[in-house]
Amino acid sequence: MNITFEHNLAWLWLIIPITAALVFWLYFYRSREEEWTQRLKVILSTVRWTVIFVLCLLLLIPNLIRLIEEVERPRLVVYTDESVSVPKEEREQVHAWLDRVEESLSERYEVRHMPFGAQAVHEGSASSVDTLYTDLGAVMSSVNEDFYGENIGAVVVASDGIQNKGLDPRYVPLNSGARVFTLSLGDTSILADIELSQLLNNRLAFL
Repeated sequence: MNITFEHNLAWLWLIIPITAALVFWLYFYRSREEEWTQRLKVILSTVRWTVIFVLCLLLLIPNLIRLIEEVERPRLVVYTDESVSVPKEEREQVHAWLDRVEESLSERYEVRHMPFGAQAVHEGSASSVDTLYTDLGAVMSSVNEDFYGENIGAVVVASDGIQNKGLDPRYVPLNSGARVFTLSLGDTSILADIELSQLLNNRLAFL
């Protein structure tokens, strides 16, 4: 805790003798109170000098500075896809993995779990997750809105990547600049979008 003054403390060299001279003039030179004892005059002059000195000291505008150092763990925000496109077994595996991560990194990070579907919600929130839709753009928006101004160490998104609602997450910039890591879920095999099973055509074609 430090005390600083907006004006130079050199003014004290002028304040102290002036206040002392003023008190001496009031109680010992000008005073006509003959019934006052010398001890009473000393007490009253000391009180008067203290009050005047404090008032003059306040005119120098003192500032009390107290530095409080608080260590804040960075947040590790984990978004887990709770939509129906992710098998239930894999969702349970992700939750078990998240428990292990929270236990092992509890000293270095504050782990925050955010399940999402059509939107992201806080774990334990009364709001339920709409599992019929997956909006990865809402995940990026949640980082910007739900953790605005907070110390984010990293963002982990566990999803199968199948999106059927919202914006492309690549076009939603993160205001915090936190790094984003992905955890792939679901079937990794590549399936054809279109299958050509039969082709019908005429044997002869005329112009």
